[in-house]
Amino acid sequence: MNWEHERVNRYDRTIPRKIPGHALLYDLTERLLGAAIGRHQARLLIVGAGRESGPIAAEEIEALLADAGFTGISRYYGAFLVQWWMSTKE
Repeated sequence: MNWEHERVNRYDRTIPRKIPGHALLYDLTERLLGAAIGRHQARLLIVGAGRESGPIAAEEIEALLADAGFTGISRYYGAFLVQWWMSTKE
């Protein structure tokens, strides 16, 4: 698959039907990052994105983030196979 694939082009239309509150999650993320670290200081790490990703236990994700040097680790959303975490790394 590449960025020109048909599924990529329809992602914006289909993903809101698959994840309840999808648009609100993006708004919440923007507000949390803005309040926590400033609007233009965010460095993001996306783990397990895509249909090939299997579910990982919350404890394992937290341990992986800590091992990678992230601090202030907080899971602020979890539903179905989706988990959103916020943390910082200097």
